[in-house]
Amino acid sequence: MDNVHDRAALTVTSAAPECAIDNTQRNEREYLWRSADLAPQTVGATLPELQFLDAVVLIGHNLSGAATVTLRVLVDGDVVATVDDISTAEYVPAGVWRAGIDPFGASYNDQLSQPLTIIDVPTIPCTGYELTIDDPDNADGAIEVQRIVAGLGFVSEYGPSWGVDLNWVDPGQQQRSAGRTLRTIGGGQPWRELTVSLDNLTPEDRSRLLIELAQRGIVGDVFVDCYPNRAGPDRLTGAFLARLKGGWGDTHNRLSNYQSKPTFVEV
Repeated sequence: MDNVHDRAALTVTSAAPECAIDNTQRNEREYLWRSADLAPQTVGATLPELQFLDAVVLIGHNLSGAATVTLRVLVDGDVVATVDDISTAEYVPAGVWRAGIDPFGASYNDQLSQPLTIIDVPTIPCTGYELTIDDPDNADGAIEVQRIVAGLGFVSEYGPSWGVDLNWVDPGQQQRSAGRTLRTIGGGQPWRELTVSLDNLTPEDRSRLLIELAQRGIVGDVFVDCYPNRAGPDRLTGAFLARLKGGWGDTHNRLSNYQSKPTFVEV
């Protein structure tokens, strides 16, 4: 819920003009970091104070299925944990892969509007981290990343109830002509909205959500991951950077238990 990357001092191996690494700390989608070439790129982040970390996420990247990412977690410049050569390929799984239609080793990387790569690490304190990205065969001739998220995730003691509601909201409007032709105006770029029913919030879970989520209102970014134990489109379409919609609310429905039904809208 607290993206420590947004407060970090950043360095990078290279950046194309007007595509600085600091753009990974901005919400506007037209801003991104782009490397100057296809040499391996190392993104360095130095945090203003000691923080706990259990995941780093690259959002809106152009990495190919052959790319790899290495994460090094640092304390005062010393490496305390490493996750080596994470593949960015989201392969089409057996049973979904179509013989004669999908190429061998087909991935979803180039089929998603917001490709992302999630790197999980055991919970660890750190004062910084480094990401080394290697994608020498990238067809775009440069490496691009829109946002980077890093921090400590929140998992409630009891998960959401059945009925997780994930909607793709398209702002377009449909109108029929006099000849009954259906026309769509301004559509084709939907965003996601997620509503979850947290029917069994312990006082401890509610306290953390009040401090880290409710008090920030609708301006704080939150990375949501609906199905962390899934793979492929289930995982990727249910994971995105969002903001709380309409604020926080909860109900004290019985002794030592609270209910809440927050909605998150994709930024």
